[in-house]
Amino acid sequence: MKSLDRSELRGALLDPAILTQMGRIMVVDALIHNTDRLYGGVNLGNLMISADRRKLTAIDSQLKWSYRADHDFRHVKELVKADTRSRFLDGIVASIAPYFTGDLALTDLEKAMIKTGISQGVEGMDTAREAHLIELAEAMESRYRRDALPGGLKWFGRLRAKAGK
Repeated sequence: MKSLDRSELRGALLDPAILTQMGRIMVVDALIHNTDRLYGGVNLGNLMISADRRKLTAIDSQLKWSYRADHDFRHVKELVKADTRSRFLDGIVASIAPYFTGDLALTDLEKAMIKTGISQGVEGMDTAREAHLIELAEAMESRYRRDALPGGLKWFGRLRAKAGK
């Protein structure tokens, strides 16, 4: 494994196999609310590639399990659901593009290729897996909201969680 300079990274970003892996990494990042790799703020240094340039590996993954008001799992839902994925990925590509400047600047066609490749990694999930991810995200969100209540109100949070709200 090695980190890539910007020129090598640009080439890797145009490889459909690497982009598919990137899409899968994004789903996990959205689920664990890891916003410092591909969404929320792009840090491509947290991706390593194998010497043969066939395997992408996420490094510095951290679980962001503390509840915050803005941690509503909408990223998981937006990324996983086909009807909102395109808009979500537009934001990702817009965040990646400034990373490459001058002679390395991405063309509109290359940006479209990146978006398509990442999308294919996400779309590689079957419908049942997509539904399970959304269900998991909603269950986790409910649990966070319940646990964020002051101690005396936790009974109310448990009641709400059991009611599915």
